[in-house]
Amino acid sequence: MHEFTGSDQPALSNLYTEIDWLIEDTVDTINGHSLSSKTEFINGTNMYASSDATDILLRLSLSEMEALWVQRLQSRTPIQYLTNFVYWRDLSLLVTPAVLIPRPETELLIDFASSAYKNFRLTSESERSNGGQMCLRRGPWLDLGTGSGAIAIALAQILLQNSENVRGLGKDDSNVFVYAVDVSPEACAVAAHNVHRHNLDQIVQVMTSSWFDAVDSLQFSGIISNPPYIPSELICSLQQEVRDHEPILALDGGFKDGARSLIEICDGAATHLLNGGFFALETHGIEQAELIETLLRSMKCFTEIQIRSDYGGVKRFVTATKCSD
Repeated sequence: MHEFTGSDQPALSNLYTEIDWLIEDTVDTINGHSLSSKTEFINGTNMYASSDATDILLRLSLSEMEALWVQRLQSRTPIQYLTNFVYWRDLSLLVTPAVLIPRPETELLIDFASSAYKNFRLTSESERSNGGQMCLRRGPWLDLGTGSGAIAIALAQILLQNSENVRGLGKDDSNVFVYAVDVSPEACAVAAHNVHRHNLDQIVQVMTSSWFDAVDSLQFSGIISNPPYIPSELICSLQQEVRDHEPILALDGGFKDGARSLIEICDGAATHLLNGGFFALETHGIEQAELIETLLRSMKCFTEIQIRSDYGGVKRFVTATKCSD
């Protein structure tokens, strides 16, 4: 999760962008062509901007759209909750107030995981280092605190695209490629819906659980998490759209440094990662990132520990690799 910074008032340029989103989300057909997938809008090649777009059918009336926009301005409800829809990477996702709205910065976790997966070596050496359990390219991955399921879905797509060595996925539970865990049953319902709409029901398994509880018997090739990390005392200073509308359970990282969940996840990752497995966390910024970096080094079971920047240059992510015995 990445909170807004600066003035509590949304920038005028952001509001203009949100108006575009509202209009695009309301367009049902153009010249008889359905835009239910919104693919044209994602790719920036839509007929909406074309001079040939003479027959546009909206799902809502102009008065209904105006009512939504008034609600956006008066209650400061995020536009994504009003439309129940968000674009993230190349995904179209249902979102409700039960889940955080996925932020662009979090997309980098998928890029880090993709690079790590491509670097996994399918050799007898890697199989021996994991006691013969499984090679890293065939092992499952874990998304902790899945929320809308954005990370799990994007991760599953990336892994499948690069997984020429995995065959027969989806035939039984042993072929689950990504486990998506959240303590909130409401969030899990949203995640399960999004998994289904992306045809990944047999590849991604959504589980209601507090961190590792439901997967305690499993080990993973990769563990990724964007957990609650805002220090409790800072919650009241967040922008109103975040403070009043996004789920506090997914925001509040505890008092003092806000690293309660981050530390618990690090402890669990030490025992639930396969040797050579990949680990990535999103944090509140440099202070938390340095705290987690120090913790991982002290555990003596991680290597290649790095602090990485987000799109704005903030030192937001920590990645590491589980040591091989």
